[in-house]
Amino acid sequence: MKYSFYLSYIFCVLLILGCSSDDSSDVEIPMDGIPDSTITYFPPTDGSEIWETKSVSELEWNSNQLQPLLDFLEEKHTKSFMILHNGKIVVESYLNTHTSSSPWY
Repeated sequence: MKYSFYLSYIFCVLLILGCSSDDSSDVEIPMDGIPDSTITYFPPTDGSEIWETKSVSELEWNSNQLQPLLDFLEEKHTKSFMILHNGKIVVESYLNTHTSSSPWY
């Protein structure tokens, strides 16, 4: 009986300590839900401009792992794959004879 009380007490203490908040987020979410356009890029809607891009190396991602990922996606018969970071295109790839203008349901 005494053993289960101590075990329950330790569990509660660990639960309370483990539920601390993490305030290390570098992007704040505005109260109105509208993202700050100075942080996140929004592509043009009128078609007059080209969508901005970022490189994998610019983001300091492991570029050696990109080709194995694309190979895996091709094996799984993926038609297209895109990675966006803050609204900018990082990776845009079309696989298995699919192109950016290929019709798809």
